[in-house]
Amino acid sequence: MKLTQKGNRYYVVKRVPQRFRTIEPRRQVWITLGTDSLREARQRAVEAVRDLENQWIAALSSPGATIQRYKALSEVAFARGFAYVPAAQVAQLSMDELLLRITAAQESPTVEQAVLGHEKKPKHRLSEIVALYMQLVAVEVKDKGRDQRRMWQNALKRSVGRLIKAVGDKPVEDLGREDALAFRKFWATRIQEEGVSPSTANREFATLSGLFSTLYKC
Repeated sequence: MKLTQKGNRYYVVKRVPQRFRTIEPRRQVWITLGTDSLREARQRAVEAVRDLENQWIAALSSPGATIQRYKALSEVAFARGFAYVPAAQVAQLSMDELLLRITAAQESPTVEQAVLGHEKKPKHRLSEIVALYMQLVAVEVKDKGRDQRRMWQNALKRSVGRLIKAVGDKPVEDLGREDALAFRKFWATRIQEEGVSPSTANREFATLSGLFSTLYKC
């Protein structure tokens, strides 16, 4: 990504990564930033490139395939001032907002899918969520060493494995209060019968809470 100036306007120039070249014919994308201020251009460039990458991710993924596609479309809608809502709910919006969304949808097929809610949020079973979580936090953990990431991932797998043992391998969206109580009972039994420290249980609750918090933001 680099900034360049033509006349009195700044542009950001983004080279197209190899993995997106099947859906993006250009080798470089120029995006006007609509300002002659270098400081403002730098701020807008980050947002513009993030939006472009989200559109590429959504376009590259098959409909209904991954939560990454759902998340990317959500971000594309948000960048245009809209909350992502499924198509059935879009049809129930006020006429004013519906018209605004239809106008925004003219920008590109991917933007249309985002603002008109073409993608349903996919469901994932508990046995799938560690791999999904690692994908979602890939940027945040890129500076961790390979062994450190492996140990962290294995610890997550053990925690989720115990949750599955307590409540079954059900979709994350179907978890409820009864499951939380079942998991607490599972740990209470371990504490009483195996002598496991309560602090160990509390750490596991905190670990899973952080994991689910990340997933529910998608």
